[in-house]
Order: sequence, then C-alpha cells, then structure tokens
Amino acid sequence: RDSRLAIVPLRLPLSNLFSDPSEAIQEATIKAMNRLGIDTERERLHGLVANSEIGTSVRLAAFEALAQSGGEDLLTAVRTARSSSVDSLREKASLSQAGLPVDEAIQLFQMDLKEDSIGLRRAALRGLAVVEDPRAGRILESWLDRLLGGNVVNELVLDVLDAAAESSYEPLAAKAQEYEQGRALDDRFALYREVLYGGDPEKGRKLYEERLDLACARCHRLGDLGGDVGPNLAGI
Repeated sequence: RDSRLAIVPLRLPLSNLFSDPSEAIQEATIKAMNRLGIDTERERLHGLVANSEIGTSVRLAAFEALAQSGGEDLLTAVRTARSSSVDSLREKASLSQAGLPVDEAIQLFQMDLKEDSIGLRRAALRGLAVVEDPRAGRILESWLDRLLGGNVVNELVLDVLDAAAESSYEPLAAKAQEYEQGRALDDRFALYREVLYGGDPEKGRKLYEERLDLACARCHRLGDLGGDVGPNLAGI
C-alpha cells in the first residue's frame, strides 16, 4: 500500500494542534508535519515566523519547515527572519541562504559578514562554504588572507578554517595550509587554540543536560551537577 494514504487522516488533527496554547505542542506539531511531508499549512508557518509574540523555538521550527520546502517559501521565510530582532532566527536565515538563487545568496552573505554579530558572521561563513560558485570561494579566500594577516577576531578563526576546509574552491587549500604551518612549534596546544573562543553556552548546556549519549556529566561538572574526574565546564 501507498504509505502516503496513512498521512491523509492525520492532516486535520495536526492542523488543529497549531492552535494549541502550548508552544511545546505547536513546535512538536510543526516538526511532525514536516517529517510526514504535510505541506498544507505553509501560510500559517509564514505567520509563525513573523510573529514576534511567540517563543523563538516555535518560530525556528516554522522556519526550518519552510526552508525545507525551498523555492518561494524559503525566499519569503529568509526575508522575514532577516528582519527579526532575534539573533538565532537571523542566523538560521543566513545558514539557509545557500539554497537561494546564487546571486541573491552571495549578496546577503556579504551583508551578513559586515554585521557586528559574531553569530551572524559565523553563519555566513558556513553558508558560503557550500555555495558552488567561485565568488563564494573568493570571499572565503579574502577571509583567509585576513586570517594570515592576523585580522580575524579569535571567535571566528575556527569558522574561517572550517569553511575553507568544506569549500570546493581549490585556492583555499594552500592558504589554509600556510596558516597551519605558521603555528607555534613550541606550543603543545597550538592545534587547539581556536576552540577556546566563540561557541554557544546555551547550546553547550543543552548538550550537557539532554544528550545522554555524550555522557558529559560522567566526568565533568557544570555548576553543581556531574562528576569530578574532568574540569568543571562552567565558564568555559
């Protein structure tokens, strides 16, 4: 039997759950409909992305569902999210811009790289890495030149290197290698210095508390929680 037939009866009850007062249920509903390929609520999803009075997690879930649809839905969602004052939503939009027509995507990435927000610039670098266009590669190359000249803030060094490694633009490899060869030979931690900067404390906390498969708490403390074999992660 066609498995899609089993989805049809779920459309109405799932649609009704959009109006549930619990934002956790709204978020779960969006994710369930997205996994099931139910795309009949795109207009409501656009409304959720634009609604500044609801929780960020719901808006992010709505954005991700629209981004997966691509096309005009992605374009509209990106434009809406970019106008938001919520950093995580703007960063999600920047990451998704790689799915837009390449001319518009590159223009938006260039705008993001001029922003003060570390998170937005990080998202733009990651997005540029997957754009198969020489212009994207040349932008990353300019950031590698800045890195070699010592003109990249510590919080973005790892992101520049990661983007260069992921990009298919060939000239990046030699410059990334030049940076690696310039590491201090007498510093045993030289290969890891850039990971001491940047990061997202909230994401780290969630990994510690929710990802049981990582078992961070077996060795590390976070405040008053966890083991004492490894260093306390509070403040890192």
